[in-house]
Amino acid sequence: MKIPLLFILGMIFFIPLLPLVSAQTEQSILFEDDFSGNLSQWNVTEGTYTIDSGVAKSATDGTTSVMFSNETFTADEFTLTFRANANVGSLNDFVFLEINDSYNLRVQMNLGSGFGGLSVKFLEKVDGSSNTIFTDQNYSYLADGEWYSVKLYVNSGSYSFKIWNESDSEPVDWMYEGSLDPDLDLTDGYRIKLYTANLAVTEYGQYDDILLTVTSPPTQPTPPINNIPNGLNVVASIAIVAGFLLFLIFLYMESGLNTQIIIYGTIGAVIIVSLLGYLLTGS
Repeated sequence: MKIPLLFILGMIFFIPLLPLVSAQTEQSILFEDDFSGNLSQWNVTEGTYTIDSGVAKSATDGTTSVMFSNETFTADEFTLTFRANANVGSLNDFVFLEINDSYNLRVQMNLGSGFGGLSVKFLEKVDGSSNTIFTDQNYSYLADGEWYSVKLYVNSGSYSFKIWNESDSEPVDWMYEGSLDPDLDLTDGYRIKLYTANLAVTEYGQYDDILLTVTSPPTQPTPPINNIPNGLNVVASIAIVAGFLLFLIFLYMESGLNTQIIIYGTIGAVIIVSLLGYLLTGS
């Protein structure tokens, strides 16, 4: 059997998969805490936070809980992701990127009747005045006791934002995109601030998997290529089948009727074609 020819044919099938591997976004981690250990990366300035089953849990006595990351950051292009959960009836959960008392960015999850009712807000505070960048009160899934993931990408004055219930997959598209106030200069240095407020006794908020990275562009889930025109789907399917048949023909010709080689080659070809089919159809 002539190995070079089979090797070349195998590469023809594998090469289309290589860009998917090489296109992974490189990222530099600025801050990371999954709360599997202790709160050594944080400074609690009000109330209490404790580690409970691998998550950060606020006070349960009705008081406000506040803590800051010990480290200060200056990157003006970054991705912040975190998970939040509220086991309450009237909680307001906040995650800040705070420069000082007069300047910050914050994500606010309102699960009670206050602050506009059931909603998710993204706000900026500039020179002491708060500005609501957007408010979404259409989160019918926003409910007590549910975990939500949030991703915020900031790049030199612009932002992209998404939030999703953890029972769902991460949305491929950003939910909101826009511009920040030019006077909000994150290069002045900011800390991550967790703030849980407006609680009744026994109510509490939880945070987990805080991750701040420098990424360009931010890592996004890869959608299956199932929204290309039907005509292209047909052409792609025909090309895959034709390529598969050609592969078997060449394999038969080169193997000298070696049954074992044909069997193994066929199995390998089926696996490769299945992978390509998944990339084209998502199933």
